Amino acid sequence: MNYISDILYWISTGLLVPVIVLLIILFGRSVLLLGNFFGQYLAIRKTDALMRNELDELNPENTYWFVVKAVPLHGHDSESVCSGFKKIFIENK
Repeated sequence: MNYISDILYWISTGLLVPVIVLLIILFGRSVLLLGNFFGQYLAIRKTDALMRNELDELNPENTYWFVVKAVPLHGHDSESVCSGFKKIFIENK
């Protein structure tokens, strides 16, 4: 029984440092991914704010041509910008 305990002790001691190093590396990677996520989120918010300002300044007579020619509604990535275009288009039509 003492022999098995010694073997398990040596195995756990030998794996302690590599596991800690791996956990530190994975934690660093998760922090970087979290930073990328928030960076993307802030970029989307900035773009949405700029688009909302531009939509507020649109002339109602030119809204249709702006929506049709500048931004195709079916292929846009941002749902809020797409819904903003649809809202302006419907209100001004």
